[in-house]
Amino acid sequence: VQLDWAVHYARTFMSLPGLDLAGQFTGMESIKFQSPILPEDEVTLTLGFEAARGRLSFAYERAGQRCSSGLLVFAA
Repeated sequence: VQLDWAVHYARTFMSLPGLDLAGQFTGMESIKFQSPILPEDEVTLTLGFEAARGRLSFAYERAGQRCSSGLLVFAA
């Protein structure tokens, strides 16, 4: 769910030059789930996109503590 949300919100809210998340998903890198996110938790999602490499970075934090992070890779 966290990966799906990252892609969904990147496609919905990010309007960066060269942003092409419509490309085919090809893999994941450095995915880390450090702390469970419970249904009542309020989290912050931080996104970044490196257009030249088709890489979407994400990080979920709760009260300043990292819950999960990683990179999703898309073909151009």
